[in-house]
Amino acid sequence: MKRVFILILASVLVGCDMVSPEYTKPRVSLPLQWSQFENLPLSKNNNLPYVAWWQQFNDPILNQLIAEGLVENNTIKQADARLEEARGELKAVKLSWLPNVSTYLGYSNNPALGVPDKFYGIWPAYAMFNIFNTVALQKSAELEVAVRQKAVESTKLLLIGQIAASYYTYVGQLTQLTLFDRYIKDLNEVVEIAEEDYKDGIKSDIDVQATKARLAFAESERKAIQNNVLKSQNALRYLINKNPGTVITSTRFDKVNTLYSNANIAGLPATVLADRPDVALAELQYHLAVQNRGKAYTQLLPSVQ
Repeated sequence: MKRVFILILASVLVGCDMVSPEYTKPRVSLPLQWSQFENLPLSKNNNLPYVAWWQQFNDPILNQLIAEGLVENNTIKQADARLEEARGELKAVKLSWLPNVSTYLGYSNNPALGVPDKFYGIWPAYAMFNIFNTVALQKSAELEVAVRQKAVESTKLLLIGQIAASYYTYVGQLTQLTLFDRYIKDLNEVVEIAEEDYKDGIKSDIDVQATKARLAFAESERKAIQNNVLKSQNALRYLINKNPGTVITSTRFDKVNTLYSNANIAGLPATVLADRPDVALAELQYHLAVQNRGKAYTQLLPSVQ
């Protein structure tokens, strides 16, 4: 009997260790500041990962595009769906703790039952049940929910950067197109002057043809810029889950405000990276992998009925 008790106790201790394997957070030595900006002061903002940095550009069109993207983007919708799936799996694991309930209803003349004619009964019971594995499954499911939550946040972080980059690429291409329109207009005037000089005998036909070649090359470059404008605005429309179309904005690239008043980006501490959702996601995925190893081991432990 003593040996059996010792064996049971050892199985419980081993099972507890398998249910929740020890997770050691990796230690990474980070500098207090970026090395190339050592002489700049640190920012005093303690909530930097949640600063809506794009609003400091004071561009209502950009704010609207990001707001629509965070609601309509298909990638975020998929991440939200995976989060709901993980929550459903966690709920299923929690419900697995409940026993099966069997009901009995019938007719009997057995004197042992008091000749009741009709009888009924309820019998709650578990099937084969591995307690350690069920606990490990629940811990893994809880970590999976946390992973999916950070995946949603990191997807939003990536989307905001993509929309901002695509928007200012679009604005830059529009500004470049405006400059090329002026350049082509000036070249047309230069061609007219060159032709007049040729008629007056001041210049040769070679100078006229060279100027016309510059004009033709500028017009071909303008076609490429127009194509880039279409691609940029279509990329923006894709990110907000809309069909290709025009994005109307009056923002000029040379008027974009790149000075931040609330945060000194160059003087941010490098440790702020640990608060980014994509970094937290990577750590949670590693934690989940450690937990899943224990979950697999608990399947080898005995089950009870």
